[in-house]
Amino acid sequence: MACEWFRAVCGTRAWLLCSLLAVVAAGGTILEPHEGSHLWTALDTTLHPDLILALRKEAIVVRDAQAGQLKFGKLSTNWYPTVDGKPGSPFPKPRFAAEQAIHYLRELDFPGNSFAERKIVGAEWWFQLRDTTENIGFHYDKDEGVASIEMRMSYPAMSTITYLSDTGSPTLIFNQTTPDGNSNVPLLPEVAALFYPQMSKHVTFAGNLMHGVVGELGKTHPGHEPSGVRGTFLVNWWTTTPRPPNTRVPPKNVVASLIKQSQDVVGVPRGTATPATMHSFESFGHDTSQSVVVVLPPADRLHVALPKRIDPTLSSLNFRFDWPAEQVSGGGAVLDLNNEQMVRFIFQSHKPKVLVFHRDATDLDRWELPILKALRPRIGEIHLYFADIALASDAMQAFGVSQHNLPTVCIHDTSVEAKYKLRPGTAFSEHAVRNFVNEFFRGVLDDWDGTPDNREEL
Repeated sequence: MACEWFRAVCGTRAWLLCSLLAVVAAGGTILEPHEGSHLWTALDTTLHPDLILALRKEAIVVRDAQAGQLKFGKLSTNWYPTVDGKPGSPFPKPRFAAEQAIHYLRELDFPGNSFAERKIVGAEWWFQLRDTTENIGFHYDKDEGVASIEMRMSYPAMSTITYLSDTGSPTLIFNQTTPDGNSNVPLLPEVAALFYPQMSKHVTFAGNLMHGVVGELGKTHPGHEPSGVRGTFLVNWWTTTPRPPNTRVPPKNVVASLIKQSQDVVGVPRGTATPATMHSFESFGHDTSQSVVVVLPPADRLHVALPKRIDPTLSSLNFRFDWPAEQVSGGGAVLDLNNEQMVRFIFQSHKPKVLVFHRDATDLDRWELPILKALRPRIGEIHLYFADIALASDAMQAFGVSQHNLPTVCIHDTSVEAKYKLRPGTAFSEHAVRNFVNEFFRGVLDDWDGTPDNREEL
């Protein structure tokens, strides 16, 4: 049953739009087991310095020739197919640095006959040039054309990153995937890898894994340069051809510019690739870690323990995390009724919605982590939202909540359209929230009768 208070808040037209958009995605594949040793690898100094320099220059050419924004604000990527697009066939002769690098990365990523065995039909490639402390939101690599048009997930066989700089924020990869883009499996990550940029380092990981760049950790990089640029060359290997226009064969004028820029590096030696060291972050001690908040799609806020500082004497800046339960908390989101994806997700799910209404960011900082920890055993059974009065005053009114009672907690069981409120006079705490939710599941709460706390204050 549709969530009536969202319909009241958003309006009938928006509710109908969200209902039409509530398409359950299909076709996602979950890789098992989700163990770190099976999910990612890293190699040091994989490409010749001249080729790295040429890639840095090509990144500027490609950026300046970037196609305009596509559906949902996406930008286009480039496609380099095998000969005749046949699975496992060789690539055409390289014409510029990016294509030469793809030839060499194929040798590294698919030893022996595995390229043919995996039935790879081509490489999707693009560049990223970012400030050294810039975030790249957490996401899944996917066929953006399929996702935009068919609303389902189609993943590359393998995702890769080749770093073009010695500075910048690290890439964080979780052992999470999603079958439909609406929920993550597992709900909270248990294993992760953190890779800091190092020139010519090459990272590969399973193509359906959650990953992003944690901007605030850029300052912990031993080679941090505030005015520097974080450069990466991204190559995803595919067993199907990604849908245009999101992924396209580069236009002739772009190819001509790239050939003019870097044809002289075609054929340079590959470079020596050596397995990179992965450090276990557990051995570094709690005094070197900090709690960092990252936002995972669709909008979940995740608190994880990440480095506070990095030993500058380490030669390899790669870390593996096996988090105990107390170092990972998540499963809650900040309620935003202007977020179409969030509203769509709320309409799709019949799990009870637990709403923590609060005043401002100070309240959120005070209560979010304790409540996430208190409700951790229930995270898979509920949808938890933190609702700031500035963003959720209409929702507060729908529950008859007044400002003087904040913070407080309410539950909306959309499966039967029943609402519940924390009993008047109950002191708000993480323990009160946990008990309130547990009482809901025991079926001992009384429905809210519709009487507001104090209508004059709404």
